Amino acid sequence: MTSPVQQPGWYPAPDGSAASWWWDGTQWVQPTVEAAKGKPVGRLPLIVRALLYTTVGFTIASIAVDMYGLSVISAVMDGDSGAIASSSLYDAAVLAVTILLALCGLTTAVFWLIWQHRLATLALGRTRRGPGWHVWGWIIPVISFWFPYQDISDLWRAAGRERPRWQVQWWMCWILAAVLGAIANQMTNNAATLEGLRTATYLGIVSSLFTLGAAQLAVRLVRELSRAYEAPQVPQAPQAPQAPQAPQAPQAPQA
Repeated sequence: MTSPVQQPGWYPAPDGSAASWWWDGTQWVQPTVEAAKGKPVGRLPLIVRALLYTTVGFTIASIAVDMYGLSVISAVMDGDSGAIASSSLYDAAVLAVTILLALCGLTTAVFWLIWQHRLATLALGRTRRGPGWHVWGWIIPVISFWFPYQDISDLWRAAGRERPRWQVQWWMCWILAAVLGAIANQMTNNAATLEGLRTATYLGIVSSLFTLGAAQLAVRLVRELSRAYEAPQVPQAPQAPQAPQAPQAPQAPQA
């Protein structure tokens, strides 16, 4: 019977160390780093981080607007007739912040995908998915809940580094922000009472707080992962041990 073929992927290093090596289906590939010559990702990390910081600013503004909205809703529920006029200002502020956040989020997403695709291209052959899936994994529903996390983890290993522990926190913040934000929007659209609108606003604030956490950790991720790829990552298969030389025959004694 033939032994089953081991599928390509990341496995514990065969030398017994704590590192992970890539098995390409025929041989082990050990990530190594050579001297850096320029920055393969160019200015993309700087652009992505600047956009993430901008997202943080607009998210803080969104929280401030929602807090103002809660005060307006509470005042209307308490019978303050003057608060009705303030609701128009609140609606205008919500519209403005929503548009700015949407534009900033879309721009950030585009540059993030370009950045991640560039890293996946540099790590070609050392990740479980090709560069294209590093883009589509974020876009296609359902698989977007775990494909991007796996792809980022592969990029760390392809650079010869282990996945940082805080990456789990970044991903959980991102998932919670997305899920809670979708629920809050649905509740806002379906709110038939002021109490329902207030509950949706509270949930929106919680979602924004998770967005702040995800964005700040994303800044760290882009900075540190990009630094790992400033040097070209050249995978080299471990050299096979040399066969021992046969012992030389003893020389005959001289006469």
